[in-house]
Amino acid sequence: MVLINDIDGFFPEEKGINRPAKNINDIINGLRLLHDKTKSKDFDALVITNYLFTNIASEAVRKRKATAREFEDFLAFFLNGVVTDEKIRANANINLGNPSGDQEIDRYVISNRREKGDVEFNGYKISVKTLVPSNLEMNWGSFAKEALFKGILEKTEYGSERKGGLGSGPQLIKNIFNPIIKKGIWEKFKSRFSFMINEIFKDDYIIFIKGGNYFEIFVIPNEKIREIFKKHINKDPHYLTKVFYRYEGHCIRGPIKPFIKEGKMVRINVSDCDFNYLKIMDSTIKEIEKILSKAVKKEINANDLIKEIVKIIEEFIGKIYC
Repeated sequence: MVLINDIDGFFPEEKGINRPAKNINDIINGLRLLHDKTKSKDFDALVITNYLFTNIASEAVRKRKATAREFEDFLAFFLNGVVTDEKIRANANINLGNPSGDQEIDRYVISNRREKGDVEFNGYKISVKTLVPSNLEMNWGSFAKEALFKGILEKTEYGSERKGGLGSGPQLIKNIFNPIIKKGIWEKFKSRFSFMINEIFKDDYIIFIKGGNYFEIFVIPNEKIREIFKKHINKDPHYLTKVFYRYEGHCIRGPIKPFIKEGKMVRINVSDCDFNYLKIMDSTIKEIEKILSKAVKKEINANDLIKEIVKIIEEFIGKIYC
């Protein structure tokens, strides 16, 4: 992907934004720079913002699954990273900070953690998600049931996603959490859940809200994500379902709002952007290409070629500076 020719020049040296990004501050500062330059009608910023709107946020495309990959590709281009593929993830060397002591559980946790980073910048990784305002349910990715419930519930108790009681908050409480409490092992479950949260969520998250005529980008530190999950499990089952209310496959899901409240946000209202310059530039380039094509085919003499190009440029200047 190449949206603008001089992406390095887009970032003023005095801003101190690293490319490749080294940490979450480079991510948020880069996005804020895009916001500020778009607001001041910087041409390159308008090109980038127009891409994000047209290919990710607009009503025409925002419900497509491919928009998530589009945003990953953009981040890799914008902050000089690489989109992780299955080969990169498979080769990732992961060591748990505090192993559980159960090799099977640890293998599941390592596998779940390996799947989280979507874009990598020289070792620094971020997980990327895109959502629409009408459905702010977050898919947090793999969180193996076999590891979470081992020695706590039988597979017959947790095996099915919806029929087995893993499809909603009330079902989780009735069919999963309450039986754990009755067995007297809620503390063991809390400890296992916290262990998995601590070891799996090691990457920062970036959330793109596709609003149609606007988009919001939230950047959330990994420590805040762990803190919020653990705060909710340390109260009671009802409170936990405010952030984790169902499984889908091996993925946990829940509302994103408690998390984005703890993040930093950049919002761009596309309706406030003047993309007219881009349209004028595009039409001017096409006119010049058309007249040059005639010259190559010897369908126009040199004098007329110069006159036509001067005319096109004069019209362009008139539109830009009118």
